[in-house]
Amino acid sequence: MKNKSPEAYKHFELMQDFYRQIDNLGYEELPEDLYARWLDYIEKEKAKSEKLPSIFIPKKGG
Repeated sequence: MKNKSPEAYKHFELMQDFYRQIDNLGYEELPEDLYARWLDYIEKEKAKSEKLPSIFIPKKGG
């Protein structure tokens, strides 16, 4: 790839550098069941907050 398309190879190297940075930051994929539980938790928290009275003054006419 380096000889056929130096520009594409440069982008490929940048992509590999980004992947290394992500790995070095400790990124790990969440297991599906944990992700589903997290989404459920977020949905429940959203529903709770929607039931609370707003601290903001409603706009007139809207």
